[in-house]
Amino acid sequence: DKTAVLAIIGEAESESQIGRIALAEVIRKRGSLKGIYGINAPRVKAHRYSDNTFLLAKAAWFDSRYTNYSKNADGWGNSSDIIKFKKQGWFKNCVIVAHIGNHYFWKRKV
Repeated sequence: DKTAVLAIIGEAESESQIGRIALAEVIRKRGSLKGIYGINAPRVKAHRYSDNTFLLAKAAWFDSRYTNYSKNADGWGNSSDIIKFKKQGWFKNCVIVAHIGNHYFWKRKV
C-alpha cells in the first residue's frame, strides 16, 4: 500500500483529489506498479513532499476501492503522453474514457 501511495504522489501530486483517486483506481485495476514512473520520481525518492501530500495520496488509495472516476480505465497520461502514444500501434486499440485535471484516462477496446 505504501508503494502505491508513493506512486500516486509521483504521478498526481498536483492533481485534485478526484484526479488522485482516479489514478489510484487504475493502479488497483492493473494490480501492479510495473512501468509506473511516479514511484521513481526524484521528489518521491528524496521525500520532497509534505505530510499532507502523503495523507491525501493515502486517502486516494483508500477511497479508490469504492469509486469509478476513471470509468474502469486501463491507463492514464497527460496530453504530451497521449500525443506520443497515438504514434504507437498499441494505442489504436484504446479509447479515452475520462479527462480529469491534466490526465487523460483510456481503456482498451474489447
